[in-house]
Amino acid sequence: MAEETGCQPGLFRGGTLCAPHEFDSQRNVAYDLASPERAGWLTGHVGSIGQFVGPEQLKEFYAHFQPCQWSALHGGGWYSECLTDSLIGVKDSINHLIEVHHFRQIAFLRGPETNPEAEQRYETYVKTLAEHAIPLSPSW
Repeated sequence: MAEETGCQPGLFRGGTLCAPHEFDSQRNVAYDLASPERAGWLTGHVGSIGQFVGPEQLKEFYAHFQPCQWSALHGGGWYSECLTDSLIGVKDSINHLIEVHHFRQIAFLRGPETNPEAEQRYETYVKTLAEHAIPLSPSW
């Protein structure tokens, strides 16, 4: 696409918004460099950029870059050209633990509740256990 539009590809690699870990958010200065004057198309990953913020904060963040086009985002009306599907991996992993190794107590380390992808992964975990008639235990 860059050749077709005459654009020079560039990389603005920021980090997670509102990251609670020391120094993580310092690399977000890169977002100050990505502007409509410098880029016509930006790609971001909602699960990485927005894992600690809710959908409204994420929309505000992306609005800062208008009129740039975005890809690889989903939810909230954002254009979606490519999506990751980690749900298949969660389901396959849990099925493997149950069917091959005969585990019945499988813990799940949950991501932030503000992250839609983390919530989908957790729901997949819950549903997969139910499919095998394994009751959910909060202590796991």
